[in-house]
Amino acid sequence: MILYFKKFFIALIIFSFLSSFAASKPESLGDRLILEVGKNTYTQRQLELHLVIKSIIQNQQFNPISPSNWLQSLNEFSEDMVIFLASQEIGRFQPQNKKVQIETQRFYDLASKSSQLKSFMERMDVKKVNILENVSKILQIEDYKKLKVKDTTWKSNLSNIYNLRFFEESKKYIEIHPS
Repeated sequence: MILYFKKFFIALIIFSFLSSFAASKPESLGDRLILEVGKNTYTQRQLELHLVIKSIIQNQQFNPISPSNWLQSLNEFSEDMVIFLASQEIGRFQPQNKKVQIETQRFYDLASKSSQLKSFMERMDVKKVNILENVSKILQIEDYKKLKVKDTTWKSNLSNIYNLRFFEESKKYIEIHPS
């Protein structure tokens, strides 16, 4: 009987230790679905990579996504993905390889100087292919916008064509750690 209580007491101590350890260590979220445009779904990682690379191409500065700019970022990304889908349907907006290489190099130049950007790239597990895909997509979106600049109704027309759906909890920023 004493052996039974001894084992029970040891198991109780181990269980309480493990429970307190598990409660003290926050779970790390790798990624999450945030948006559906048409039949395409997008994750928070895709949003963050796209908008950070876009800010570097357009403004030559690193603008990280944070709770304070999350809703604005979500809206900007959803608009970009609608435009991207429209540009793909037309099919003539593929950026030139030379321009993609120039903008990709611009990204790497800034990355070599910015410890914040390096840290972001590590946390987001950024590969060269991710940068190339996003640079190409951003340039394609920019080319489409240049074509449509005279038409004031094109954005609202696109929004009506492509159904947007935001996933549950997508309007709340959560820091992710894909790596």
